[in-house]
Amino acid sequence: MDVERALAKVRELRGRVIWWTSGAQSQDLLRTGEVTAGAIWSTRARLLGEETRGRIRYRWDQGLVHAGVWNVPKNPPAGRDWTMRFVNGTIIPERQIALLKLLGTGPANPAAAPLVPPELVPHNPTDPANLARQVLTDETWYADHYATVVERFNEVIAS
Repeated sequence: MDVERALAKVRELRGRVIWWTSGAQSQDLLRTGEVTAGAIWSTRARLLGEETRGRIRYRWDQGLVHAGVWNVPKNPPAGRDWTMRFVNGTIIPERQIALLKLLGTGPANPAAAPLVPPELVPHNPTDPANLARQVLTDETWYADHYATVVERFNEVIAS
């Protein structure tokens, strides 16, 4: 990743950009017309589209896909067995489809793909056609560089 080039672009655009600080704010900026385009979580975009009856629409082009993960601490208070049963329960395909229906969270388990109802395919970030239009993030790079780069980013937008 060319961090210097990215930060130079942020410097160039910062006076014409509103940086939102919460998912709700990202929706409000679009809802009120304060902004005409934005980067927003897909779950929030779907709700906004439904609320405005399609007046505000979203697309997957150049969306960022981050892996969803569970972190289980060593010796969890509920016990390792219970905790792992909970984690394993979240990847059951039918439960992932329920989350897609309720929240818009795309299923991570490939076995859930055939269960996605046709009307939800356009809202499913992990559908192959939608996924092909997005960018998969390099989580190893994020783990190694996130703290340093986010600090530099915050310095650029604050100056």
